[in-house]
Amino acid sequence: SVADAVVRDAGRPVLDLLSAIDDPRTRRATDAERALSARFGVGCNVPFGALATLDRGITLHAVIADSDGRRIIRCEDRGDESRWNDVVDSVWKKLVREGGDTLIAEAT
Repeated sequence: SVADAVVRDAGRPVLDLLSAIDDPRTRRATDAERALSARFGVGCNVPFGALATLDRGITLHAVIADSDGRRIIRCEDRGDESRWNDVVDSVWKKLVREGGDTLIAEAT
């Protein structure tokens, strides 16, 4: 990533600066969203969205649609924040079970 390249080039002072503004909970939420997206390998051409919220745990909402929006699949799950990977797995399985992988295959 760009941030990794900046840290490599600039070294410890930049890493210290970035760590001062890092919020572990926010990072956990964005990691969950990105992990779900990576499972499907979707890009900008596929109508896919993921939103993780943190409130007494983590809730991951996801939506996949066909290219014209006639078929929409929505799934979500909730779990302990420290086990966000399990929540990602659960939402991914629900999306596949509902046909989300087929919608993605049709869109690519």
